[in-house]
Amino acid sequence: MANSEMMSYLSTPLREVAQHHLKPNETVLTAIYAHHTVLPVLRSWWWFTWYRQVHHPTRAFVLTPARALILEDPTDPAVSTAEHEYLFACCALGRVIFFELRSHLLDCALTLVMATATGP
Repeated sequence: MANSEMMSYLSTPLREVAQHHLKPNETVLTAIYAHHTVLPVLRSWWWFTWYRQVHHPTRAFVLTPARALILEDPTDPAVSTAEHEYLFACCALGRVIFFELRSHLLDCALTLVMATATGP
């Protein structure tokens, strides 16, 4: 029941992909939906410049007590992971927490350096 509540706002295809990749008794802590995004990227060659569109497919970020998963929507035309059963990335939760901790410590260090006129 808890998994269906956490994933209730994901699209049906994303929920099905998530259920396929989750273990039978694995609890979902949270699931985040990120819709299809098109970003313009500036490209240049010699003196010519132009914009190219980069498509990011619809994705779901699913967090469990043991791991984090990034899944792609199988109905999105920009999907790139069909051969991997729409699993874009998966890693242990400890690695995510370690990355976040390092990022937070770096932010704190930069704030302290910028807060003083002469640095540390």
